[in-house]
Amino acid sequence: MRLPALMHRKTLSDEAYLALRSAILSRRFTPGDKLVVRKLSEAMGLSPTPIKEALVALTREGLVEARARRGYYVPRITMQDIDETYALREVVEGLSARLATSHANAKLLDETASLLAKMRRYAKEKDFERYGDADLAFHHALWQASDNKRLIQVAQAIAGQIRLFISTSAKVPGRLQASLKEHSALVQAIAAGDPQATEAAMRNHVREAWVALKNYLTEKELSKSFQSDAHLNPRGGPDVLHSGKNPKIAAKHGRRQSKRPLHVMLLKDLK
Repeated sequence: MRLPALMHRKTLSDEAYLALRSAILSRRFTPGDKLVVRKLSEAMGLSPTPIKEALVALTREGLVEARARRGYYVPRITMQDIDETYALREVVEGLSARLATSHANAKLLDETASLLAKMRRYAKEKDFERYGDADLAFHHALWQASDNKRLIQVAQAIAGQIRLFISTSAKVPGRLQASLKEHSALVQAIAAGDPQATEAAMRNHVREAWVALKNYLTEKELSKSFQSDAHLNPRGGPDVLHSGKNPKIAAKHGRRQSKRPLHVMLLKDLK
């Protein structure tokens, strides 16, 4: 007996996850902010359950920090975090690039070329969130193609911090175009089937991103640079989720009457 295909539908947890993830990456939430389930629930017009599920998912991704008996927080980033992460990243990413190229196939080349094309489009549109996701997906493709389970585990352990760093470094003047050239060099090395060249290109890419980020952020300026300043959040506007007034989106839009996805509704009110 054939069963009818089920239509995919985002759950409330998915919607909450997308909204909170976007708010963190766009710096509407700043490092050290406590993410209070009750306030988020009220602001988004949801019960606490999908909020908690979204926060757990974000914790696994490395974008939220869970503290025992204290709740959930946006992670603070220090210069030491940057140095340690990039030092490890250079080794892991270089190795993954070499291993991936050593048994690369047409699928990997097509995937990386397609992601590079998306990155170029998002850069042109100044869509930094989608650019960052495509950038990380590019690297993730190489991790998976390395066919090394332990390497993949290490890479995924720092993926959340890498994604946070990408969202900042992409806004460093001149860095976006430089990054695109570096990714283009990676695609060319993969296409040439040269593992050593791919590893060298990847290590260079990671070092350049590392230097650009360190030059942009000083220890004194770090906390300010990770906030929703005009140059990091061009849309500006108040942060309604933790402004103290805590207006309810549900009251404005109706609890689930709008056809717009919840995360779109939330982000509109955060602008």
